[in-house]
Amino acid sequence: MSSRATGTDVIIVGRKPVLRYVLATITSLNRGNEEIVVRGRGKSVSKCVDVVMTLKRSFFRDLEVKEVTLGTDEVKIGDRTVNVSCIEVRIGRLRNVKAR
Repeated sequence: MSSRATGTDVIIVGRKPVLRYVLATITSLNRGNEEIVVRGRGKSVSKCVDVVMTLKRSFFRDLEVKEVTLGTDEVKIGDRTVNVSCIEVRIGRLRNVKAR
């Protein structure tokens, strides 16, 4: 997990179980971060989606998917370059709406 200058945490999904990334995201949200980017590439794209959907279904009913970005990253392996699919999901909690 790393932090950008704008105060948005980035959770990079990899080989660990889904709940590890869910816990990291919950911790970040509870610390007061308004937005979090969950990022996965290659085989971890589907796991990234699983993290966001687990958060939305089981932990935060007020979670909002603000933006989904799909793309490819160029990765150098030895002397060759390989294109790897990637996904970034920007999430945040909905603001409390005052009742009239």
